[in-house]
Amino acid sequence: MAEFLRSDKGNPLLLFNGYLFVKEKEVGNRRYWKCQNYNKHCKCRAKTAGGEIISVSREHNHTANPAKVEARRITETVKTEPEGTYNSPQFVISNAASDNSIVTTPVLPLYNHTVIPANVVAPQLTGKVKIELEETCDSSPQQVVVVSTKASDNSFATTPVLPSVSNMKRTIQLVPREQRDKCSKEFPEGPTKAKKAKFVQSEKGKPMLLVDGYLFVKDKELKNKKYWKCQNYKKYCKCRAKTDGDEVISVSGEHNHAGNPVNVEVRRFMEKIKNDSKETRDSPQYVILNAASDISNLTVPALPPLSSIKRTIRRVRQREICGLPVPNHRKDITFPDEYTKTNRGDDFLLFDSGPSDDRMLIFSTRQNLSVLDSCQNVFMDGTFKTVPVIFDQLYTIQGLKNGFCLPLIFGLLPNRKEETYIKFVKTLKTLVPFSNIDSITTDFEPTMIKAVRTEFDSVNLYGSFFHLGHCLYKKVCAFDLKEKYDTDAHFSLSIRMLLALAFVPTEKVYEAFGALVDGAVYPPEALPVVDYFEDTWLGRPCIRNGRRPPIFDLKMWSCFDRMQQDLPETNNAIEVWHRAFLHQVSANRSTLWKFLEELKREQSLNEINIEKLLSGMECETNTKECRISAKQLKKLTESFQEYTNVVDYLCAVAHNVRL
Repeated sequence: MAEFLRSDKGNPLLLFNGYLFVKEKEVGNRRYWKCQNYNKHCKCRAKTAGGEIISVSREHNHTANPAKVEARRITETVKTEPEGTYNSPQFVISNAASDNSIVTTPVLPLYNHTVIPANVVAPQLTGKVKIELEETCDSSPQQVVVVSTKASDNSFATTPVLPSVSNMKRTIQLVPREQRDKCSKEFPEGPTKAKKAKFVQSEKGKPMLLVDGYLFVKDKELKNKKYWKCQNYKKYCKCRAKTDGDEVISVSGEHNHAGNPVNVEVRRFMEKIKNDSKETRDSPQYVILNAASDISNLTVPALPPLSSIKRTIRRVRQREICGLPVPNHRKDITFPDEYTKTNRGDDFLLFDSGPSDDRMLIFSTRQNLSVLDSCQNVFMDGTFKTVPVIFDQLYTIQGLKNGFCLPLIFGLLPNRKEETYIKFVKTLKTLVPFSNIDSITTDFEPTMIKAVRTEFDSVNLYGSFFHLGHCLYKKVCAFDLKEKYDTDAHFSLSIRMLLALAFVPTEKVYEAFGALVDGAVYPPEALPVVDYFEDTWLGRPCIRNGRRPPIFDLKMWSCFDRMQQDLPETNNAIEVWHRAFLHQVSANRSTLWKFLEELKREQSLNEINIEKLLSGMECETNTKECRISAKQLKKLTESFQEYTNVVDYLCAVAHNVRL
């Protein structure tokens, strides 16, 4: 049953486990409550219906304040009692506070607070000795615990109506000794059950016992019991504790110093940092922000420097990833079994050329190869940022399945030599029959293009439109036109109109280029870019009729026919995957073991996407921006014949592409 109090303004307050909640909203017969300290970023929330608590979610970022709760109860009683009485204000206040008082017994570490109702202590204790020894007591007055049924609700509030502790001790001595001895024999273990042991980790990962705000380190262990000493034992603190399993069974001696709750919270913060570092691959900044959401403002000044926390995260992950030494050369790599298999236990390292300077590794699974063999359109691209330092590049092979691209083969290559690419492509053919392949889309790497043409001579070879724009942008930067391209909208559009030639039918590309150049679209400073485009992608006109062969064939980079066949005109899916993988690795040129850990995680996600596609479900692998752009370009290519001026068509396309 939910318990409610009133705020200073008369609004209802929900009381649960010593914490107060204020009403947030009401929907139907349900009320939603938020912690009273919500303005201090406490995320705990509760939900009630018909006076019953349905659920409580999240944790408080602060401790409960039972004294404050009891003070509110007393205040509420003080406000309501004068309605039916004419007693003095002093009497009303004393009467309201009389049932809940606190007495601290410093010699009982396990029982910090002894509850004694004031209406029992004040009249009876000072007159006829009527102490209700309902639980237990010892023969020594120093260790007497007095508990009354009127305080069984464990609510406390400090009031001035209690006599001093010394007076109560003297009164306790008046109790007949035989009565105390009888009580001691009946309850030898004390008035309450043993406390649940709480532990935190030391900086070296060893357990530390937490009792009443004090930390203890392990002293020794005998049978099933552990003996603990205060962490300040070197400063002659004599306090000791004993645990049995997960329970604190005794605490002896007194601390010679005050507790440090801030230090405890810092240790809990660092423990959460280390645990999250092991369990997640989030960036260090995100791990710190996530852990910091639970700490109080008083703890922040005591936290280690941010750079030190980040070093701790990297150190923990380095130990967690692998205890193996990081190889300094490709020939020194020795794989443990866990890095040759996926998280499901399937073979993952399908090819290893062996320990040598030109070592090549290929990772995939039999299911991946089966899916790739069923694909008609294959995409290939390399990246250099995420690759381990001892390799040159990561080459990814993706297949188009049911309209979606999936990364299916991952190759670690030692260099960009032609013989390396030929060896890589030949190895792919030994792993996958490619029985249904119709086209291969790759970047404009001449050595890779030559290797693919050699091994797949009957397959349509296309160049990625993304890399076409990338090549053009590199030339813009090489001619010191980057600032003008970034700031001059007309100049930027004119450069992109060159790129738009890829969406013109191949038989009309030269005509469109002539109209573009003759139309005085380009300022003088853009002519070097125009000359580069003509020499590389179209071919320079000869003195006689015709043109010289371009470096890259027109049919290879033209996207018009691909748009009509609903084929992706670019390797955008691979580029998106490379960027996402770089974010996961969180480092350029990472170590081999960290790279393989992340690659295995990506393969686990890939297996889910494969199962979705095979079951007929959709799996989005491209960004929304890419899908919208492809849809608009397809509409434009379908309406090419409607444009009477090809320059207008190029301008329309240029608005939908970028370098």
